[in-house]
Amino acid sequence: MRRLVFLLPLVMCAVGCSADPGAPGASAPGGAGAKRGGPAPPVHVEAARVEDLQRSFAAVGIVESPAVVAIRPQVGGLLQQVAFREGQDVQQGALLFVIDPRPYAAAVRQAEAALQRDRAQLQQARTEEARYAALVEKDYVARERHEQLLTQVSVLEAAVQGGEANLQAARLQLSYCRIHSPLTGRAGQLQVDEGNVVRAGDGPLVTIQQLHPVEVAFALPETLLGELRQGLAAGELTVTARVPGAAEAPLTGEVGFIDPSVDRTSATVVVKATFANEEGRLWPGLAVDVRLGLAWLRQLVTVPEIAVQQGQAGSFVYVVADGKVELRPVQPGLSEGGRTAVPERVAAGEVVVTDGFLRLRPGVAVQVLEAAGGRGR
Repeated sequence: MRRLVFLLPLVMCAVGCSADPGAPGASAPGGAGAKRGGPAPPVHVEAARVEDLQRSFAAVGIVESPAVVAIRPQVGGLLQQVAFREGQDVQQGALLFVIDPRPYAAAVRQAEAALQRDRAQLQQARTEEARYAALVEKDYVARERHEQLLTQVSVLEAAVQGGEANLQAARLQLSYCRIHSPLTGRAGQLQVDEGNVVRAGDGPLVTIQQLHPVEVAFALPETLLGELRQGLAAGELTVTARVPGAAEAPLTGEVGFIDPSVDRTSATVVVKATFANEEGRLWPGLAVDVRLGLAWLRQLVTVPEIAVQQGQAGSFVYVVADGKVELRPVQPGLSEGGRTAVPERVAAGEVVVTDGFLRLRPGVAVQVLEAAGGRGR
């Protein structure tokens, strides 16, 4: 009885040791199990294709108004009327303010009266000069008297010219009493209310900012300057701006300005792009995510970015051919729009795995759930 007790652990040990994974007939996880009749691991695939990719650069841009005008009074007086609301969109030429015009209207009437007087005197002097000119020819009067009349005519002509200038200046001052918007834009905060007295040269009454279109300024590394200038000359540059956190699609703009100097402190160059901003989504001072499309690379073989995996030896993709997977080392190139260029190692039409990598090993048979076409279907 005591021998049986001691032999039982030995028997159990022998049974346990025979289940070693390395022993013949033992089932292994992953590909080994699949080779021995287990179910083929399911994978999603997509075909490599040839396409053009545009190299791009992401940056943070600041929205700027291309035209900002501070409206200041050019004449002094009582502010009689404010003809807009704060934050209102105003059209070019729209009335904004009215300053009491009565003192300036009186100055115009005074200048008109003075001019009319000078013109009458000039007319009389010319008539008298013409009469004396005829008498001088007949030696009926002294030549000195005629010369005095000529001088008087010249003086009165100068007086008329001065009166015309005074009238023009008075009318100009009167026109300044009605202040109109010099551009189409949005009115900012009103700085002076109706009923206050303003003076010429005072601080701005309001600021008008143009919002359609707007500009977005952003900085690029100086190393991109050559490529940027080439793309601008070739008309291949593209630029988009997205408001952070916004659900709307990015706005498309056009590069219109490259700063001719490089900032040596940051080794960057400032670029400005113009956006129509028809929906008014971009406000001056707002920070936006900018993506600038640079040079185009043509006829590249690309695969989905998710197909490129990382291993100890570097990047690789799983290529499906004849129902089995092959591990193909790759050197990923340009990545744009969710696709990555894999030059030389993958041919157009070859099918690569995009999902279901967990149980894959080189040579394992797989069950393709989705295929985008190609030799691996």
